[in-house]
Amino acid sequence: HDKLPQLVASMDVATAPYPAAEDSYFSPLKLYEYLALGRPIVASDIGQTGALIRHGQSGLLVPPGDHQALAAGLLELYRDKNLARKLSRNAAEEGERHSWIRNAKAVLALSKASRRAA
Repeated sequence: HDKLPQLVASMDVATAPYPAAEDSYFSPLKLYEYLALGRPIVASDIGQTGALIRHGQSGLLVPPGDHQALAAGLLELYRDKNLARKLSRNAAEEGERHSWIRNAKAVLALSKASRRAA
């Protein structure tokens, strides 16, 4: 686990390919890790992925289980370095909004506010 940030940071593009599935829940933790490290992402648009990744802004979304679309997304980022940089920059900004430190500060602020109100 201690090597994960270094491994993810060494990726040119991060992927989260999921198959099509009805009523499935999965933890998008890897997506948060990819965002936190500013990796451009190509992911299946399923479950919580579509709510977290903004297509064309913080990543590319492809239909679940569509291997050709996944390959096309990866190829697009390989060919379009400007798009890859844009997605990387936006992913890092999105990751910052979900950081543990930011979330902890928000919880502490709410806790202080609720104690004052009580």
